[in-house]
Amino acid sequence: MPGSIRIARSPKIQTNVEIGAPGMAVVKTVFPATTEAGEAVQNVALPIAPLWAASGTRGWAGLHTLAGNQVAIQRGDGVIVRALADGREVVRLNEPLQPFWREHDGGVQLVAEGGDAHDIYEVRRHALPNLTQGGFTYRSRFPVLAMHEHACTYRAGVRLRLVVEGIPGEVRLRVFEGETQRWQYAGLACAHPPILFSHEDRVGVIDDNRLVLLDEDGHKPAAVVFSTKRTGPAWRLDAAGGWLVPTLSGVELVRLGARTGQATQLRDAVLAGAGPAHVAVRQDLAVLARSDRRIECTVWHDGAFEPRWHAEIPLPPTLAPGLSADHVAIADDTGRVTVLSLANGSLVRRIAHGNRLAAVPLVLADRIVVADMTGGVAAYPLKR
Repeated sequence: MPGSIRIARSPKIQTNVEIGAPGMAVVKTVFPATTEAGEAVQNVALPIAPLWAASGTRGWAGLHTLAGNQVAIQRGDGVIVRALADGREVVRLNEPLQPFWREHDGGVQLVAEGGDAHDIYEVRRHALPNLTQGGFTYRSRFPVLAMHEHACTYRAGVRLRLVVEGIPGEVRLRVFEGETQRWQYAGLACAHPPILFSHEDRVGVIDDNRLVLLDEDGHKPAAVVFSTKRTGPAWRLDAAGGWLVPTLSGVELVRLGARTGQATQLRDAVLAGAGPAHVAVRQDLAVLARSDRRIECTVWHDGAFEPRWHAEIPLPPTLAPGLSADHVAIADDTGRVTVLSLANGSLVRRIAHGNRLAAVPLVLADRIVVADMTGGVAAYPLKR
């Protein structure tokens, strides 16, 4: 039959066989010794082979697409830029880094320890994609967790720099005009990276427990407290005029009012029925990767979410879905990645990477890039 091979087994010793096929990884299989006559059928599943693979440092990782068909792999010891086509290393930045990546003004800002002074952290600007250093933009005694620039509404030409610092025992937001601190907001909780944003004439911060809006001068804080702690990245959904926030009890929708308005929590039937889930957003679509293995694609329409399709994966998801214009990629605890069609939820393929992922899969037009907890990084084809 197509895809089959015949193997003669020994009656005295086991038979070791390596089985492969074009585009598939080689699998080593052992057939025990036997004296039985006749044929026996044994099915062997061949996993998809990577287009390329490389190794790196264990632990957390960040994956970022760059111009020129390149990908940046960010880890605690620096950044490696690789060509998407073949994984070739293009440039490397060897520097102890915090998990912070902010693309701004043609470059990327990274947080590194400041030279020999290990108690100083610098937000340094690096040109993309060659990662040449262009000086530092902020220096702190504490790790910088988030940064944002806000153009003032009532003071033309004035820009504020918002910085969240991870002070032991207290995380705080500091707001600067030039080099002068204008105000601060303390008492944040940030087991997950905080999110800073602008909304009309206000600035906002999302920590583990709440979304807070403040005036440009730091006055009139208005907070929406989540029902339980945030579990992952929040997503701005412009179609709904607010943020989707995954929490221990489920995904919550916080809508932002007009200028000088307040933030409010909106109960949505689809979100309430989904329960705890990882979430990712693309335009007016929200994909929920539920803890019960159900994947739901919903669309915001006429003031509420409407289901578009659903599917199931073999094991519960461990990360937010990776999205592209055509595909959804969901990883589970075994390192298996299930790729679905964004249009209808049909199965595109399953990739058995083998190690638990450290970052959300990066889904591109013809391939998917993954980085795992052992330091490995690999690219797999999306099409058969």
